[in-house]
Amino acid sequence: MATAAVLKPDAGLVVREERIPELDGIRGVAVLLVLIVHFAIFTATSGIDRFIPTFVGLGATGVDLFFVLSGFLITGILIRSKTSPEYFTHFYGRRVVRIFPLYYAYLVIYFCFVNRTSLPQLHYWLYLSNWKTAFGKDFVPLAHFWSLSIEEQFYLVWPMIVYLVPAWMLPRACVILALSSTLVRLPFVVNSPANVLYQLTIFRLDGLGVGALIAACMANNSIPAVVESWAGRLAGFFLSFAALLQLTLTTNTAASILKSALRSFEIFERAFFPLLISLGFGALLINCIRKDGAASFVMRFGWLRSFGKYSYGIYVLHFPITMLFKPRLGVASLVVTEIVGIGLSYCAALVSWNLLEKHCLKMKRYFPTPEAGARRKAASSSSSS
Repeated sequence: MATAAVLKPDAGLVVREERIPELDGIRGVAVLLVLIVHFAIFTATSGIDRFIPTFVGLGATGVDLFFVLSGFLITGILIRSKTSPEYFTHFYGRRVVRIFPLYYAYLVIYFCFVNRTSLPQLHYWLYLSNWKTAFGKDFVPLAHFWSLSIEEQFYLVWPMIVYLVPAWMLPRACVILALSSTLVRLPFVVNSPANVLYQLTIFRLDGLGVGALIAACMANNSIPAVVESWAGRLAGFFLSFAALLQLTLTTNTAASILKSALRSFEIFERAFFPLLISLGFGALLINCIRKDGAASFVMRFGWLRSFGKYSYGIYVLHFPITMLFKPRLGVASLVVTEIVGIGLSYCAALVSWNLLEKHCLKMKRYFPTPEAGARRKAASSSSSS
């Protein structure tokens, strides 16, 4: 269960045992952004059609939003579990029963029944497919697994760091994590292929670090008051600036002028865009947790939370569905493809949830979080008395 952070008078954002419905809404937004960009399958005709791929391309930032949310939730869980003797076993046990069943079922079906290839497969089975996607030709139905690989590699290392670093120093470690990718990207932005910068773990830690920083500061009750009160404005600023930066450089006419006149502008975009978009999503997360703004209201919409509930299945299963569609002329075909593609992805995830995922999640009872363990003990004591 996700723990909630609420705003108390003169206390700032603090952790409290409570479900945060807004987080499901944020997941819903993230997966819808990804679906929008992946189902943008159409052929531009003329006029404004030519600019649609540029705007739709911003949907790729849904992955960044997933990273921010993942960094926040995972770090919060680790901090609350730090004193538990089952710190590692329970964390990894819960991750395994949540992520592995659908992922490996997908791989088994693909490699055993769809594509019986003799080509190397090991990187998929070991969650290293982002290296394959970044440097080589990928199997198209598996090409979206690069982001899951990054998260799994993060899960492999980050729990040890949280365990070893003192609580007062953890926010600094999170800042280092968030800034490390930006600093490492700088020497490579000029000559490295876009896939390398986009899909290798070392270049994509911005969002995970920003989310982790929010969780660490909440645990220490040290989020600055100005950040809390201005979270909505900060989200608007960073997201708008990052979007404008990317749109300017990906719109053909503007890009050709700017890139020839000001090469450093493109370098700045490639180096800092992931950090800017992560900061914007981090501010949005804080704003939603405060529960007093329009963003929080929107994230509580039932249909949006439903997309968030099934977001993992939607993400895993949607990519093969994109292959059912062929590019057709005009915006009308784009709208139809988006609606049908998103609908089919949701239905596939719903089937996956009911046939597989929810049954596997029952095994989480063997790896309870500290809150769940405390509730179980209290219930046991109450019943025995």
